Amino acid sequence: MTKVFCDIADIKSIKKFTKKKIVRGFTTNPSLIRKAGAKNYSEYCKNILKITKKPISFEVFADDYKNIINQALKIKDWGNQIYVKIPVTNSKGIFLGKAIKYLNSKNIKLNITAVYTARQTNQILKKINKKTKLIISIFAGRMADKGKDPIPEIKKSIKLAKKFKNVEILWASVREPYNYLQANQVGCQIITVPPAIIEKILGYNFLNYEGPLHFASRDKLIKEKKILSAAIYMNAKEDNKIYKEIIKDILCIAPEYGKKIARSIFQKDLKCGNIFMNLEEPPIKNNKIILDSNNKDKFNIPRIKLFYKKSNESLLTAKNFLEEFANFCIEQDVGRIALKKNIYDLKSFENMGGYHHLGGTRVGKNKLNSVVNESLRVHEINNLFVSGSSTFFTGGYTNPTYSIIQLSLRLAHKISDDINS
Repeated sequence: MTKVFCDIADIKSIKKFTKKKIVRGFTTNPSLIRKAGAKNYSEYCKNILKITKKPISFEVFADDYKNIINQALKIKDWGNQIYVKIPVTNSKGIFLGKAIKYLNSKNIKLNITAVYTARQTNQILKKINKKTKLIISIFAGRMADKGKDPIPEIKKSIKLAKKFKNVEILWASVREPYNYLQANQVGCQIITVPPAIIEKILGYNFLNYEGPLHFASRDKLIKEKKILSAAIYMNAKEDNKIYKEIIKDILCIAPEYGKKIARSIFQKDLKCGNIFMNLEEPPIKNNKIILDSNNKDKFNIPRIKLFYKKSNESLLTAKNFLEEFANFCIEQDVGRIALKKNIYDLKSFENMGGYHHLGGTRVGKNKLNSVVNESLRVHEINNLFVSGSSTFFTGGYTNPTYSIIQLSLRLAHKISDDINS
């Protein structure tokens, strides 16, 4: 899971956030330290180190090789948890590869900041060893501010750094809480977040969150666990019945703690919630719809007969993804997930279903195992087209509406082109 660092230099705020388990470290810069009222840079930074033992980045403010090296050597001596922060280029746009290489060779932990491209990431990786810890901070927010999607560059950087176990990719210049979810989904090891946005992220705790939380599987998890794609949604919900059951159970085990929980509920400091999980559905040959000649409606038309069964692959996905989500809640200190004993029982799992009707006229090139071709034209019927979720050959974990719209627009353009040609 993506670690959360707090991007702050104010001593009062650091005292507050170092106590929060979700905050795994801190990043600072000379501007933040000056804004916090520091008169002496080194003395102020050393005072911060008296407050927290978590990893923290302090930046050099020199612009030339010699002074960068001198400042970096002094900063690293302030404490073992320090990452020396160095921009990837100086004020003239010159790559600081020489300084990066030298400091890395001296086993100094570095945070290379103001990175915008995977090309810069590659330049950095060519200058370092595979032992000394190093963070590469990619300015995702500033890229987005200029109208550029940061995700492709971050994904490329993560892929490039994969062979370096000592390197972590950090999502920097955060603009909104959603960036935290994005960083987690693409596989960033760290995201550095201003205090105000951390407070909002903490709201993802389903015990006090006012809206839905979306937690989706990442490519890395899918490959490692060999599972399908999936997503979990959480909603806070007022439910007195749930509250009563919680209190009753806790009072039996720990009466004093139970009374405390009861007071929290009364004061509305505690909320219960529902957890929903959506899974990708793999294609299963025996899942089908046929016309049932033995069961007809009042017009003597055969009713449909549904054959549907979930796969062991779906069950494995549910099991692994729920456990991953439970671990996420523990790591981020947002709550604890208690899973029912029969949650992994395939028989009970069969009763779970969704809301979207998918498949039935699946798309494909072969008329023996599909109904429509890639243009959504029914095989061997030139003037008949089908557009909708019935053409899907598998069901994704997300709402299919936008895919249906896109397919319909594509088909409309195709028919229009055919008419006008």
